[in-house]
Amino acid sequence: MKHRWLPTKRVEQVNMARVWTEIGTARGASLGIPDKDITELGGLTTQAETCLDHVLSGERSPISIAECNRVFSTLIAKMQYIKERFFLSPPLVDEDYSALLLRMPNRNYSPIAQPDAVPSITVSFPAPGQVVLNHRGPLNGKASNDPRADEKVCIGFGFIGEGSAGSFIKMTEVPTSGSELPNRITSKRKNLQIDFDLCRGMMLYLSACYMNAKDEPGPWGPVSAVTVP
Repeated sequence: MKHRWLPTKRVEQVNMARVWTEIGTARGASLGIPDKDITELGGLTTQAETCLDHVLSGERSPISIAECNRVFSTLIAKMQYIKERFFLSPPLVDEDYSALLLRMPNRNYSPIAQPDAVPSITVSFPAPGQVVLNHRGPLNGKASNDPRADEKVCIGFGFIGEGSAGSFIKMTEVPTSGSELPNRITSKRKNLQIDFDLCRGMMLYLSACYMNAKDEPGPWGPVSAVTVP
């Protein structure tokens, strides 16, 4: 999934993560970022820098490239979580955007309203470790000229259980709101199939909200829980 705020080059992604770690270490308390998240970000940044150096050297192999892809996927997921959880409320000031290497927000606000509907999710398992998420809500079937036709669904999810969740971020506490779920998928599709094979046996927590064309979220739906078969 593409992130508009993220640099396209991995060298620049590592640099941004390093800057976030430094700022988090110095100002984590004022930004509301827990020490645990700053430590995890710093560790992932070091891993990403190490594997990237190896891949860019003449000793790279298909295995090292795959490992690098996995590390960067985990790092970006962590950065996305920090950005959405701690950089949006309270909003950053202009100096923060510059320091964190983020683009300044567009202050020429359009009349696009924030979503007010709440999607519902149904979960099915076509095969062990395979999860199909189906969302339904009042936006389905809207005409193309309806202002809400550009809205998409954002599904948040997280896991609690023994073992590794692969590139997905696990949780240590049961979430009470969708905003606390560390992994996000945004799509206009009604059905999403995701491979959770590495998470079999874990408890999967899910919630969803709508996002408008400016990526502004509406209210999160209730958090549901199911065991990945």
